[in-house]
Amino acid sequence: MDAELGWTVKPSGHSEEYRANSEGIRSDVSYSDAPAPGVLRIATFGDSFTHGDEVANADTWQHQLGRELERCETLNLGVPAYGPGQSLMRFRRRGPALGAHVVFLGYSLDNLRRAINVFRPFLGPSFQFPLTKPRFQLRDDELKLVPNPLRSLDDYRRLMREPAVVLPELGRHDHVFARRYGSSAFDVLPSVRVTRLVWYALARKLEGSEYAVSHPAFDITFSILKQACEEVRASGAIPIVLFFPADFSAIAAQRAATYEPLAQRLRNDEERVVDLTDASVSIAGTGDPLRFQLGTWGHYSAAGHRVVAAYLRQWLTENALDTPEAARRAR
Repeated sequence: MDAELGWTVKPSGHSEEYRANSEGIRSDVSYSDAPAPGVLRIATFGDSFTHGDEVANADTWQHQLGRELERCETLNLGVPAYGPGQSLMRFRRRGPALGAHVVFLGYSLDNLRRAINVFRPFLGPSFQFPLTKPRFQLRDDELKLVPNPLRSLDDYRRLMREPAVVLPELGRHDHVFARRYGSSAFDVLPSVRVTRLVWYALARKLEGSEYAVSHPAFDITFSILKQACEEVRASGAIPIVLFFPADFSAIAAQRAATYEPLAQRLRNDEERVVDLTDASVSIAGTGDPLRFQLGTWGHYSAAGHRVVAAYLRQWLTENALDTPEAARRAR
C-alpha cells in the first residue's frame, strides 16, 4: 500500500518469481545514481506488462534487452495493475533522478478503463487489488489530480465498517462506478451485484468501444500520456510510448489493434510510438499466437519477452537510439 500511488513495488520485496532491489526497482542488482560513461540507461514505467508478471526477473524483456544491446542497463519500474496516471506519478517520484537516456512508457489495453477508475473492485468481480488509487480528470483541457482517497489502514477499516457510506464517496470520481451503480450505494447482495455486472457488460457492447474518440476516457488517457512524454523530455530523456497487444486473434486476422486510435493520435502529435503488434506477428504467424502468453492473467511468456527484447533492440538501433551519444543527439 502507498498513500500517494495506491500501491507500489516494495523495496527489497521478493516472492518466488519476483525480486526488487532496495530502491523498489525490479532487479537482482542495485544501480548507481547515474549511468557509467558510455552506458545507455533505459528506464521503463507501466503496468504488469512492463513489470513482467508471471515470469522471473531474468526472463523479463528489460533483462533480455540489457543483454541484447552492448553497454546498456534497463531499469524496470513497472507496477502490476497500474493505470497510466499512476505511472506518470511514479515517474514524477523516481524518473527525473534516474539519469535515463530513454524512457519507455508501457501501455496495455485495459489502461483506458484504469485511467477513469478510483477503486479497483469497481472494474469487475476480481478483487486481486482491493485498493484505491489516484486518478486525473480533465478540467478546461488541463489535467487535475484527484488524490488517492484511502491513504491509510484506518481509512480501509472505515470502508469495512461503513461500506454503504464510503463506497459512494469513492464513486464520486469513478466513471465506472457512475455507469454501473448510478447514485445508489454499492450493492451488497450478490444477486443484485451480478445483475448489475451483466447489465454493465451488455451496455458496454451496445455503446461501442471505449477507444472511440468520443469516450470520456480517451481524451484523459491521451492527455496523461502526452503529459508524461513532456515531463520525460524535461528530465533530459527521450520518451517512447510502448503498446503491448493482447488481442492475438486480431493480430492473426491482420486487424488493427483496439488501441490503434490512441496510438495514432500520439503519432499525429509527433510522439515516438512503438506498437509491439509488429513483434507479435512473428509469433502469431506460426499459427500458435497464444505461445506469446502465459498463465491465468494472459501475460507474455518468457519466449514472448525474448521477442519483445529482440524487436526493441532492432527498433532502437534503426532509430539511432542505441547509445548515450545517439540519444543525446536525438533529443
